[in-house]
Amino acid sequence: MNEKTKNILWGAFVVVFLLAFAYLIIFDDFEHIEDSNGANTTINRITDQQIIDNEMDSKGMKYGKSRLEALGLTSGMVNFSSDQFTGVIEIMQIDYMIAPTFTLDIYNYQINEGNFELVLISNDRIIARLSPGDEETFTANIKGDLRVVAVGESANFYFEMTRSYFDQFIHVLWE
Repeated sequence: MNEKTKNILWGAFVVVFLLAFAYLIIFDDFEHIEDSNGANTTINRITDQQIIDNEMDSKGMKYGKSRLEALGLTSGMVNFSSDQFTGVIEIMQIDYMIAPTFTLDIYNYQINEGNFELVLISNDRIIARLSPGDEETFTANIKGDLRVVAVGESANFYFEMTRSYFDQFIHVLWE
């Protein structure tokens, strides 16, 4: 293949890529769900079944990780935030529990606008909805799988989760 043909192919690839990107931006039909219940921050329009089935897309989630390793121990925080988050997103999944108890530490959990909930799902059942506060520790005996799901309707929020507690489990997926 000569140089001129390679340049034409690369040019065609770039044009197709830019057109596809523009299409996705222009025709993004996923709209934010308006907060229709005022100062109440509980989820109003997304159903429990939509949360359990994780059948809804999401838009607007941001997250960051910090990690500290010392003396063979790993610890750190994962922070999640958004200026305007809508939808359902799984932020942690544990397929098989080794330890008999599970502890989840949430720090600096705040909802500034909209509706937002952290929902814990085990074996296709909602087992808890965590409420905002300065510090939230959730402990439970769980057999089987566990998912932590963020659900929002035009939500402005922030929270942090401790990572070190998850090292004792198999197959932890951070989204």
